[in-house]
Amino acid sequence: MGFSLTILGCRGSVPVHGSDTIRYGGGTTCYRIDADEQVIFVDAGSGIMGTDLESLKDKGVSVLFTHPHLDHLIGLPFFAALSDPDREIHVYGAIRNGRNLKEQLDDLLRPPYWPLGISSYPAEVRWHGTDQDITIGSVRVSAMEVPHPGGSTAYRLTLGDRSVVIMTDAELPETPGGEILDFIAGADLFLCDGQYTPEESEKRRGYGHTAMPVAAAWAEAAQVRRALLVHHDPKHDDLFLDAMADRIGSARVGFAKAGECHEIGEA
Repeated sequence: MGFSLTILGCRGSVPVHGSDTIRYGGGTTCYRIDADEQVIFVDAGSGIMGTDLESLKDKGVSVLFTHPHLDHLIGLPFFAALSDPDREIHVYGAIRNGRNLKEQLDDLLRPPYWPLGISSYPAEVRWHGTDQDITIGSVRVSAMEVPHPGGSTAYRLTLGDRSVVIMTDAELPETPGGEILDFIAGADLFLCDGQYTPEESEKRRGYGHTAMPVAAAWAEAAQVRRALLVHHDPKHDDLFLDAMADRIGSARVGFAKAGECHEIGEA
């Protein structure tokens, strides 16, 4: 059974562009998981804009939203599947500020901020919460709330005995442990927020993001097979992230790069 994750966007806060951010990419958060006949996107940052309809042909499409901050939604109006009248899209997200996911997106995508609401697109959108068991095709999805201003949902997707955990936008404690560690433990692939250097983290406590060495420590403690740090700060260019990868110095932990495809559960 095929099970892979493609990094469509791994930048945090705002998209960036220029020759100095080509290798790690400038598109904001979006991850594509291909699992048999299902395509599951996690978030709809600007990285989702490159998705073409042909790659979704004859496949079920779902989107898991971690939270409704703009960098995770900015690509949604340009998501090609929404313009397909023969397409059914299942979307999942938690209640935030007393609003369900539909209400959150209706707040954002409406005049005068955008000419179309979600319901105005040709595709049929099916709305789901995250407070119940989620099964998408053969994939089991578990959800956990993690520390971030306004809340953020981490997801663990499991197909057979293989699993991937996506934990972007989380300010993890310096000492790994508790339910969060149990949620991550033993994953084949772990995508973890690692936006800040230790020096930046000291100045930005409460911003909702994790220092790179702390993220690496969680990956080691959870004994994941492979970890990738994500939600790269817009000020961190390719050379800076190269230097930080050397500073981390772990064979288990790397830095996500846009365009890479990772087979989940394979060496």
